[in-house]
Amino acid sequence: MMRGNEPLGWLLSLQMLQSRHDTLYCGDVFRMSPMDRTHYLVTLMSKYVFEIQRDAYTTDLGGSIGKRVTDMIITTTSLMTALNVDMCAMLQKLNSTASDEFTLMQWLKDNYVYTLGQSVNMSAAQLYHQRMEYTVALPIYMSQMVDAVSSMILMSRDTKTKPVITNAAMHLWIQCVISHAMHGHRSFTDDIRDRLNEVERKNIMHKAYGLYPAYNVVQLA
Repeated sequence: MMRGNEPLGWLLSLQMLQSRHDTLYCGDVFRMSPMDRTHYLVTLMSKYVFEIQRDAYTTDLGGSIGKRVTDMIITTTSLMTALNVDMCAMLQKLNSTASDEFTLMQWLKDNYVYTLGQSVNMSAAQLYHQRMEYTVALPIYMSQMVDAVSSMILMSRDTKTKPVITNAAMHLWIQCVISHAMHGHRSFTDDIRDRLNEVERKNIMHKAYGLYPAYNVVQLA
């Protein structure tokens, strides 16, 4: 496991924050087996991608899509945590030199390559110029996840699909982080905290018991 003083170590605290949220406010899902939780979260992400596609050409593009893109980051993080995946290690495979979230966002925006098919690749700038980020790019990896989870269920919880699921989830996470960067956000973790707080304020546990953690990502020593 990566330590906090190593590049991208701050991402571990984001996974810890996500886990605490899931424990307090999504206990029914949190207590599922990893495979059942994976099935649930992938289904939830399918709903988010549909809503993003649905609203891609509406006047509420910034509001509804921005919220759902943040929800995708939250849900993919939850999925990675459920499957015990070290997101820091996966990002390191990209050879990014980023040491904080803003430089990571900018590095991904400038260097990540979108694979849209056999021998069809695009940079983020090209993809966004063509307005293919939500209608084409996101569904590609979402489809891979759905197929892998369907296979897992049909094959009586065969875990051989885990690498496919985690790889697709990481690409979706990256693409949604790039979305924040392309629209001028300086911090996707701030967007995540705001969204989690919004969800929690509507939660019956908060209304009944005042459970409302102060979500500040602690910088690990």
